[in-house]
Amino acid sequence: MDSQSAEDKGKLPVCVPIAAVHNDALVAHTALKLLEQACAGAIDCLRQPISIPQASTVPSTHRPALAVLHKDFQALLTLVYTSTTKPRRCATLFDPHGRTLAADVRRRAGDVCAGVRVFAAGLVGAATDDHLVHAGAVHELVERAREAPEGNLAAVKERWRADRTMMRDSAEEVDAMVDEGRRGRRGGGGGGEEEEDGFGDDDLDAGDEWDELGLGTSKRMSAAELERTKKIQPLVRFVTLYHKRVFPDVLNALAESPAEAFNAQLDALPSLSDATVRSLEEVVAALYAPQKLEALADAVGSMASAINAVHEVVATDTLTPPPDLTQAMGQLSVDGASSCATSVKKTKDPRKWFRLVWRRYTK
Repeated sequence: MDSQSAEDKGKLPVCVPIAAVHNDALVAHTALKLLEQACAGAIDCLRQPISIPQASTVPSTHRPALAVLHKDFQALLTLVYTSTTKPRRCATLFDPHGRTLAADVRRRAGDVCAGVRVFAAGLVGAATDDHLVHAGAVHELVERAREAPEGNLAAVKERWRADRTMMRDSAEEVDAMVDEGRRGRRGGGGGGEEEEDGFGDDDLDAGDEWDELGLGTSKRMSAAELERTKKIQPLVRFVTLYHKRVFPDVLNALAESPAEAFNAQLDALPSLSDATVRSLEEVVAALYAPQKLEALADAVGSMASAINAVHEVVATDTLTPPPDLTQAMGQLSVDGASSCATSVKKTKDPRKWFRLVWRRYTK
């Protein structure tokens, strides 16, 4: 007994006081609640309007360099689990370097904060395996945030590229309408005849409700509607081509120029591009049979106004400057007049194409 008692006395206790466990849980719970609140505050801050200070009020020497900000933002994303305040503060410092870039960085930082907020709220709430899914979502959001553009021009190009894809799809949809209409006319289909979509009349008890879902019957174009669509088709192609040429002839050409010199013009382009995309989609929707002339006229007018607004920004000396003939002359060889003519001819003037095609369009 005595030896056993001595042996028992030498053993360390294997239980943890309940009070200590409770305190640890309380601390963890409080920390997660604070993290959730910090994320909510960061999101609210990132949703505030972007402020672009005047150059006269904030000297460039007092503003963080864009390259430094981009590097800091990347580094702070690795600390997202320990602090959501620092990435938020860093994101708001991008404002003087361009509205498009600032909005992009704010959106990415806000997405990360929102993901962390959901992750923290899940840990505070009921004990489930959802926290694993939320943790993976945070990792994915961080990786997306790391792909933030390195400058305002890059941010505008990213937006323009995405809109260009949607515009191409809309133009192809109009081409498909015309092709289908021609096949229908050659096949002897009468104008306004309905085509079955695989649902019998007995199945379409909902009537118009099915049509709203795109599951009802569709009407072929009449001869007049087909001709109307064929007349609008060149306008759609022009708008699509004009938008497409802005990327290589304007945005790519600005890569060697100081970005801050034309940030105001650049920041006007994304909203104008978005308006052009939406107006083109409205034209496509209005071209489907049965066409309503008033709605179609309004849609075409909106599209013309949208591309005109793009032209007024693009066809300026700021975004499409005249070719530097002095530089071209400096690159000439001593071979005489023929070399001079060849060098000047190779100097591309994007303004020439934009202004020429615009004059033809507005005739």
